[in-house]
Parts: sequence; C-alpha cells; structure tokens
Amino acid sequence: MDCGTPQRATSNAFFGEGQGVIWFSSVTCLGNETSLGHCRYSPSGSFSCSHSEDAGVICSATIRLTNGTDMCSGRVEVHRGEHWSPAFNINWGMNEATVVCREMNCGEPVKISRSFGQGEDLRGHEIHCNGTESSLTQCMFRNYTRSITDSIEEASVVCSGNVRLTGGSTRCDGRVDYFNKGQWGTVCAESWDIDDAAVVCRQLDCGKPHKLIQLGPGTGQTWTDQIECNGRESTLNQCQQRPYPDRTCNNTVVAGVFCTESLAVHLVNGTDECSGRVEVRHGAQWHTVCDTDWTLSKAGVVCESLQCGRAVKAHGGAVFGRGSGSVVEASNSCFDNVTSLQQCSVKGFTRATCGHEYDAGVLCAGKPPIRLVNGIDRCSGRVEILHDGQWGTVCDDEWDLRDAEVVCRAMDCGPPQRAKSSAFFGEGQGKIWLDNVNCLGNETSLGHCRYSPSGSFLCSHSEDAGVICSATIRLINGTDMCSGRVEVHRGEHWSPAFNVNWGMNEATVVCRELNCGDPVKISRSFGQGEDLRGHEIHCNGTESSLTQCMFRNYTRSITDSIEEASVVCSGNVRLAGGSTRCDGRIEYFDEGRWGTVCADSWDIDDAAVVCRQLDCGKPHKLIQLGPGTGQTWTDQIECNGRESTLNQCPQRPYPDRTCNNTVVAGVFCTESLTVRLVNSTDECSGRVEVRHGEQWHTVCDTDWTLSKAQVVCETLECGRAMNAPGAAFYSPGSGPVVEASSSCFETVTSIQQCSSKGFTRTTCGHEHDAGVLCAGQEAFCNHRCRFLVAVKKHYKSGWWMAQVNAPAEWRSSIKDSGELCVMTIGK
Repeated sequence: MDCGTPQRATSNAFFGEGQGVIWFSSVTCLGNETSLGHCRYSPSGSFSCSHSEDAGVICSATIRLTNGTDMCSGRVEVHRGEHWSPAFNINWGMNEATVVCREMNCGEPVKISRSFGQGEDLRGHEIHCNGTESSLTQCMFRNYTRSITDSIEEASVVCSGNVRLTGGSTRCDGRVDYFNKGQWGTVCAESWDIDDAAVVCRQLDCGKPHKLIQLGPGTGQTWTDQIECNGRESTLNQCQQRPYPDRTCNNTVVAGVFCTESLAVHLVNGTDECSGRVEVRHGAQWHTVCDTDWTLSKAGVVCESLQCGRAVKAHGGAVFGRGSGSVVEASNSCFDNVTSLQQCSVKGFTRATCGHEYDAGVLCAGKPPIRLVNGIDRCSGRVEILHDGQWGTVCDDEWDLRDAEVVCRAMDCGPPQRAKSSAFFGEGQGKIWLDNVNCLGNETSLGHCRYSPSGSFLCSHSEDAGVICSATIRLINGTDMCSGRVEVHRGEHWSPAFNVNWGMNEATVVCRELNCGDPVKISRSFGQGEDLRGHEIHCNGTESSLTQCMFRNYTRSITDSIEEASVVCSGNVRLAGGSTRCDGRIEYFDEGRWGTVCADSWDIDDAAVVCRQLDCGKPHKLIQLGPGTGQTWTDQIECNGRESTLNQCPQRPYPDRTCNNTVVAGVFCTESLTVRLVNSTDECSGRVEVRHGEQWHTVCDTDWTLSKAQVVCETLECGRAMNAPGAAFYSPGSGPVVEASSSCFETVTSIQQCSSKGFTRTTCGHEHDAGVLCAGQEAFCNHRCRFLVAVKKHYKSGWWMAQVNAPAEWRSSIKDSGELCVMTIGK
C-alpha cells in the first residue's frame, strides 16, 4: 500500500463487515514479505469464518522511518505530494524528534544524529516543530534541494520504543509502561501472563522473564485493552489487543515483570534454570565465580536469589563447562546473603586469578514443587508444596479460582473447575506453608503470588485448600476460559482436536465438561498450533466427558488445510425470565446443568460480578423472582464484587444445606434500563439517555418538562424530579438525538414501549441535551450482617451512610425528604 509503519492490526470487523468471499484465514507472516500471498495462510474453502471477523489495519499515512534497526529508528521520510521524500538535518533537533516518536507510537527520542545511510533523493524538506504537535504534518515545512556536493544529511531518529519498565532496581525489572496514543500508560494486570512478559523482556533485550511481579498503579493512564501475546513476537505492539468486556480494569495492581538480565546471578549450561555454572552480574557484564572457597552455604545464597529452593550441591572444576570473560572471588562479603550479593552486583566483585577450569557451579532443589493429594485423578486434590525439604499444605483464607488457575497451570492440567476449601480432600499433615494467597491467575507458580508465609498466621489443617482442574481437556488461546482451540490429554501429553467433522455435538460435550454452559460458535479461529499429530473426535452430544466420545488419530501434513477445532461457549451464567438479556433470574451452570441461585445470601457484590461477566454494565437493583424450573444451587456465593466471572467467587455450603427457594436470586443490570443518567456524581442525576436496541440516544430539551423528567426519575426509582435542566447542563453527549415526545415520556410504560419500537429522531444538536435532577434513590439493601444495617440518606448534593443497630430479620420504612428506604437483614 506504500504506507508507513503499521500502527494497529484490528480484528472483529473494526472497519465494518465486508461482502463476498473471505479469501484468507489463519494468515501467518514474518513481516518481511512483499505480499500476503507469500505468507502462510488457509485458503478460501478450507475454513469457516464470517464477515464479523474481517481483519483490518491502521498504517502511518504521513511518516516512516527507513533503514533502521527496528520500526522505531531510521531516516525520517514524509509523504507529501503523492510520494515519499526525506526530511533533511537542517536544525533538526529534539523537538522534531519528539513529534516523530510520538506520532509513530515509539515513545521518546533517544538519539537524533545517528546515521542510517543516505538515500538518493536530492529534494526534500526542512522541518521545524515546537515539540507539542501530535503529527509532523502540523509542523512548519520548507522545501529544500541539496546539490550533489552538499554535506547536508537526511534527518534520523532513534526512539525509545513503545515499552519500558519503571519503578524497579534496573532497566530490566519493574512496572510495564506502554506508549500509545501519544502517552505512556501502565498495563492492566488482569490478563497479563508469562507470554506477554516474554515479549517485553525480548523487546528490551533483557533476556527472559524470571517472574511476574505486581506493583502499585503508578501515575497516569492504565490501558484497558488486554494484550494477548503468544510469546514469540519481537515487540509488544505485534500482539493482539482486545478490549475488556466492561472496558475497566482493577488497577490497584498493574502488570510488571522481572527479566533475567536484572538478576544479580544466573545459572547457565545446566539442565534447567535451577542448575548450572554460576555467573554474577556487574553492570552489563557477567562474570564466572572461582571455586576456591566455594561452599554449600554460598551456593544456597545463589539458589535463594533465584527462588530455586535449597542448594543440593556446590560444584567446582567447571562441571557445567567453562565460561568466558572475567572470574571473580567467592568472597564471604558478597555471598553471605541475598542482600550482600545484590550489593556486590551494584558495587562490583573482587577479581580472581583463577582460570575458567575452576568455574563454580550449583545444583538447586528447584522451584517449590507442588502436588495434589487425595483427589480422584492427577488434576484434583489437596494442594501441597515442598519447602525446606518438607511437604506442607496451603490455608484456604482468600483461596479462590484465580489461585486454583495457577495450580492447574503448574500441574499441566486444564482450566480450574473448582477451588475447594475446608479440607475438602481431607486434612493434611505437617506445616501449613502459605495463607492469604492472592493470585491474578496468570502466574506460573504460587510463589509468584502475594501470600502470607508460614509463621505469620494462625490456621489449622481443617482449612486446607484444594483444587479440581480439568484433567483431560483445555481450551487455549481464547478470550476467556470458555473459548479457544480444543486440546485433549491422552498418552501423557496434550494434543489438538482437529476440525474434521467437528460440530455442535462435540462442542456441547466440551462446554458441558468445562462447566461453560452451551456452545455458541464452533468455527472461530484462535490461531493454529504447531502439532501435526492430533485427533478426530466424534460425539453424539449426550456424553458427560469428551473421553467418552470416539477418538481416531489424525496426522496432518504441512500443506494440510485442516484447522484445529475450536469452540466458543456461552459461559456459566445467564439471566432468564426478564425483558432483555441483562435482567432476570440468575441461572448458573454447574455439574453439567443449569440451575437457579438461592437468594438467601445474594447481595449487590454478587450481582456486580454477574453484570460484568455478561457485559451488562452495573447492577441497577436486586430483584426477586419465582423459582423457575429445575435445580436450585444450595451453596452460598460470596463475591467481593471485583471478580470478572462468577466462578471466581468463593462458594460455601449453607449450614443446613437448604434454601428457601420460593424466590431465587435475580438482578436488573444497567444495560437493561430503557433510560440512564450520565456524567454526574450519582445515578439519580445527569444527562438523560434513552436506549433503543444496543444504542443510546440523548434527548432534545425542546418540550422537555418537569413532568417528563418525572417519568425518567420514576423509571430509575429515583424519587421525584427536582429539576429538568436543558442546554447540555450535564455536558453534550454523542450519537443520535431524539425528541422528548409526549407519547414516549408520558408514563414508565410508554418509555419502555418506545425503547422497543424506537424514538423519533430530531435535528437538535447536543448543545441542547436534556438532563434531570431526581430527589434520590429508593434503596433496597440486603446484607449478611446480623445486627448492623447501612442506611442510605440523601444529604444536600450527596449521599452519606448512617449505621443503625437492629435485631436479625429487622425491617423498617423511613421517610426522609420524600424518599423511601427499605432495609432487610439476612440471617
């Protein structure tokens, strides 16, 4: 296309759906090809794909860097007058370079005078910027023609790149900062994993990821797209990016990584990262260690630094091969403890006269081993870890599905099915090594999560944590645990299911076995693995496990167009019996079937997770509905409101394992509302927006009256209308504007009918957007606490909380400024 560098690879029909034939799928380019036809791909007819998955691209249209070492360095060329021409190095400085790096999403300028060779163009441009421009096109241009003997070179720039690590001890560890849209921002940690970290370490020339770390949010923007790398990309912007369903992120912690080049010591030439020749770092240089005075206790300091357990043996005599470069002493001052080793890495080590034939080595016990005990298969049981040569258990305080996900990954199992507590798999013995484990779910070891170590807590073996993982099936490379390519565990390893007669019967069994509800789609591509050997699978759809289906070995050739089977499941929660998909009775999929949820302990935190999981906004109110049909689950679900899916919440049996199921849990989420109020301090005041289908419209203030505003307040259960401001009092909105017609704003029913049938468009501009101020919300509070009730009252322009002591099952109605509050207390 003769464009500049790629800014973004877009998916999911970002630029609208096309028409006609879809020619390519599963395109895999190295990036240096001149045509997509030179890349690997699946041709038309060999795949199932819809136009909702049309691919797109955003390239730089006005600027490019040529002849550099990467996309963020090189000679500067601009596109003017239908062709590319150079910028010349005439008063070229940091201001100009700043604009170039910003426009290219390449961070900040590092160097402006490096030569990347010279082009052949004699005609080009002298460019002057003040450094604040968002594009080089906004700077001042002057045509310049150089003679053959002219010494003026073409302008060049080296940018920092679009990723950096901050807040750590070196440039190779810390908080991940990503440059996008002209600014640095941190990265949401919720989906950050070891593959993403591998790309960052590689891009920064920092080796490999040693461990994922969690850091405070820092300052500025936190990007809310989830970055999905496969670990083989060379830069972070080559990875796919997808918005989180609710476009929000729990940014109390953000993504971080500790790369191996930030370590004070590493082990090389061993069988794994916990054995090998000892090398210590000073600055950017690595040194071997002389085996004179090399002891097991000093080797133990190395093992501890690398989180590799205890030292098993301290080798000498270059057992792991001879190194190169300088050799340093194994002095007591440097190898006394982890801190002293880090200090010597900064200040320097003492050189030794020792030769490389005396290079020291170490064999460590390894990363804390983990095992599952007393389960029904290799992927279920009580969680036990080995520490200081002794197996011990994990306490179940704060133990949830994200912690279980880490255990399942470490055990090479499929996704977690259940995080178990209260010694579900029996009580263990010996030490309880960890408590208050708090994982994000993307870590490779429990040791990388936050936790309280042994000796800092009180816990008994009656609280031993357990886990149930899928032992035979997993979905990989999907957007969540309920979508992706299908892999099965047979013959001691994972191998793919191939898309040979793969259909709804097979997908039904997969979704059922993974507790992921019903199949929604079976033909979406989630990339392709490298395995040529796998399975053709046939099911009748009634099986409880894929292992009960018929398997046939299948080997594809390199030119084979057969893709790996994939599935998108509905997920394990849905709302039924309501007016839209975002309100109604909560139904939860477990043990292969849908069931309702007991309402006895259901609260606003639980509802918040359901609304978030279904991409339905926030909970507007809790509702009680009749029991429906089928099972009612008798475990109480206890969410803190920040989980992304309901199965991440702890579940505990009711004491008597019974539930008053004459009413079951329900919720009315905000995306099911026919009207909402935005851009204010609370949900009972703001700019009026009405919904038709999936689209929200603002309302013109022509004919906007207090009585019509009252209909809005009544719909939102926000009391009476106090004021009906116009003229975009709550700021102008966006999108279509509709009339405040009497037919739509006469009653709550009429506004609901117009939301279904449609509103009348108007030519009114957003400077006339209508708003409303309601008196306050009618609150229905349902709490687990026995004697403490939280009462919401409207005070001037805000809300405040009052606490009232009351006996269990206490109910009262309070009238305050025309507002009705109803409080209930659970048992």
